[in-house]
Amino acid sequence: MVRASLRGIWEHKVRTLLLAVAVVAGVSFVSASFVFTDTIGDAFAGAFADAAAGLDATVTIDPDAVEEDFAFGQQRIAASIGDVIAAVDGVDQVFVDLTTFVQIVDPDDEAAPATFGGPPNFVFAWNDAPGFFELTSGRAPAGPGEIVVDADSAADRGWSIGDAVEYSSLGPVESATIVGVADVEGGNPFGGAVFLFATLDETQRIADAADQVDSFSVTFEAGVDAEATIDAIAAGLPEGVRALDAQSAAEEAAADLEEGLSFITIFLLIFAAVAVAVGTFVVYNAFRTVIGQRTRELALFRLLGATRRQVLTSVLVEAGVIGVLASIIGIPGGVALAQLLRLALSAFGGELPAGDITLTPRTILVSATVGVFTTLLSALIPAIRASRVLPMAALTDIHPRRVPALRRWLITGILLAVGVGLAFWALATDRALWIVGAGALLIMAGTYSLGAAVATVAMRAAGRMIDTVGKPLRGARTTITRQMAIENARRAPRRTGATAGALMIGVALVTAVAIIVFSIQTTARDALEQAFPADAVVFPGFGPVQALAEGVGDVVEDLPEVQAASTLKSAPARINGQTDFLVGVQPEEIPLFAVLDVVEGSFDDLEGATVAVQKSEADRVDLALGDPVEIFVTGEPVDHEIVAIFELGSDVSDSASFYIDYDQYAVLDPSLPDVQMSVIFADGISVEEGKAAVETALQDFGTVQVFTQEDLLGQIETALLGVLVLIFGLLGMSILIALVGVVLILSLSVFERTREIGLVRAIGMVRRQVRAMVRWEAFLVALLGAGLGVLAGLVLGWFGSWAVFGPGFSFDVPWLPVIAGFIGAGLAGLVAAWWPAYRAANLNILEAIAYE
Repeated sequence: MVRASLRGIWEHKVRTLLLAVAVVAGVSFVSASFVFTDTIGDAFAGAFADAAAGLDATVTIDPDAVEEDFAFGQQRIAASIGDVIAAVDGVDQVFVDLTTFVQIVDPDDEAAPATFGGPPNFVFAWNDAPGFFELTSGRAPAGPGEIVVDADSAADRGWSIGDAVEYSSLGPVESATIVGVADVEGGNPFGGAVFLFATLDETQRIADAADQVDSFSVTFEAGVDAEATIDAIAAGLPEGVRALDAQSAAEEAAADLEEGLSFITIFLLIFAAVAVAVGTFVVYNAFRTVIGQRTRELALFRLLGATRRQVLTSVLVEAGVIGVLASIIGIPGGVALAQLLRLALSAFGGELPAGDITLTPRTILVSATVGVFTTLLSALIPAIRASRVLPMAALTDIHPRRVPALRRWLITGILLAVGVGLAFWALATDRALWIVGAGALLIMAGTYSLGAAVATVAMRAAGRMIDTVGKPLRGARTTITRQMAIENARRAPRRTGATAGALMIGVALVTAVAIIVFSIQTTARDALEQAFPADAVVFPGFGPVQALAEGVGDVVEDLPEVQAASTLKSAPARINGQTDFLVGVQPEEIPLFAVLDVVEGSFDDLEGATVAVQKSEADRVDLALGDPVEIFVTGEPVDHEIVAIFELGSDVSDSASFYIDYDQYAVLDPSLPDVQMSVIFADGISVEEGKAAVETALQDFGTVQVFTQEDLLGQIETALLGVLVLIFGLLGMSILIALVGVVLILSLSVFERTREIGLVRAIGMVRRQVRAMVRWEAFLVALLGAGLGVLAGLVLGWFGSWAVFGPGFSFDVPWLPVIAGFIGAGLAGLVAAWWPAYRAANLNILEAIAYE
């Protein structure tokens, strides 16, 4: 039986290849997910290892000993600790490590005076520690206004010794002169980042870290006991500071980074799961069709002595071979896909670390397991059914009993009702999102089942519609081909529904994502128009330095074009044990930046240790007026009394649920700067005039940007468009798999109807009509799948929008793209039918008639 299965695979190479392709995409996605993140992680790990080369120990903050702190800026240690380390016996040299961020300003680009987002721009304190960077030309920085740049950035930006580089941190734009160029060991691992090196004093000034550093790098004298020396260093360190060997510190930093990158793996694995699910449907449907065609063959094996177990094994052997083939193709396909992802991100300015592709045994094992297991799982149910076919029933052309239509409708109704009910219940009662996901999966399963239930009715309705619309334009021969195509699709509703169902999954997800994205856009627009009265908002920019420079508020308030301006503070805090955003506002100036409806209490009482809470949050955690709220930012937690409960002017809540008095924030966190300023322009000043005046006044503050409502909406739309394109590109793979399924099932259908096609050819049907018949069938099946997908996508998009914003969201369906996608799916079905139609039209008539 195994030899018979292998021979069948060899004799049906096209079918085998198409079945493998249906699984390849899923395997490729799984492989790409791990290859992509492993490659990035190894590049950073290599950079950390290079930085630690030649060092013996590292002294830094102990993350386990330091209490969680939400203070603005990075936690640092006293520079005086360096003297304590240097005094330990066996220590040779102590190097100071200090890093901060700046924004590089391009004075020649008037449209974009500062480079926001993208790779970070680092400033390092220059030291002579081995292993990280090496001066290749010029000299080291010796005082204020002097910097060394990394060689990659110098080449990319055309910098040379003597050039001026403009940058901004928490103040006005500054200029520094390049005095040297340094090579970073192993190349720049941050792909597109800029490395600047300044003196320690200058770096401390830029970082606002007087007498503070990030860490110390230490080398030992030759021949000393490294472990004992590290213990001696640790004994003299204050609480919260630790010493460990340099390589362990590098490995720990690499592990932390790998954990931070895990979200990329999860994101890509979600699309891998979609591709695997679609491929599973395709392979299952194909195996069910193939086994249905081979009932005579399998029955003959049974008559010759084969047991049910042997029949089952023969089918699973075929599936296993196809799974192995899919893995062989899919794993290198994942490597190629990972490279394409890197190129795509580079094209959009998201540079990634340079480095060789990493393909680990873990990636190969997981990807191969997915390929083989998916194929075996897809073939299991058809194989079990094949082993249960009675030999005599198969030889006498008695086919297995079909599932009654009533039972199919009942199953469909139960799946849809439970799925919708579960999603409603979970969202309305604020249950876990996984319950919403379970409801969504049931909705998808119900819609998939609906395909088989409505296939007969849908094909009949489609035929009538086509006849009504196209009858005046088509002759009798065309009508015959349409009718035969409709009949072919109608008489096998399970096959038609399953083929359409694979396409339905992809279309449903694309439709749902489009709806969610457009609903986010519309909801954001409504919220801005209803809840934010400011004419313009001043932001620090979108780089790593998220703070308004000191003096920005005074400059804006003094402008004659400005009627009023208000600054606020905002940062994450620990509130009653949960992380939330805490906003510091001046109560009398709240109307300048937000429309708030007070439900209970008054903002007039918001002073000292008091807090105002958004009603949605108060309802969620059962807070009432007068209740105490413990707020921790830095230092010790402080109890605050609730004096106001409010709602935003729009129906949508935001993530900033707790407001305190602006001056009270200085008590909780003296280091937190202003992060936003809302501006109202004077009477008679247009938004465009006011914005231009503010931008001109702030032109010396390189990290500051001014946005009107339309600007903010443009930023949101641009970001959402990028997300939409990325997700559509990844989901497009699942649609391609579904179209492969259309090709595969149509090819098997042609094989199944070989004798029928021979007969209609014998009585006068020409090749063109045969091709048209197959194409019509593919077109109708694709439209059925697209229609079901749009239906499921509307439901999932509605629930998804609710999950993002709550019940107050603005539901927006992009009808033009949805309709275009529906029509495009039908046209894609026509393209998918090209090969099966060609095969059907070129069958030898006499051989087809004689075929059994």
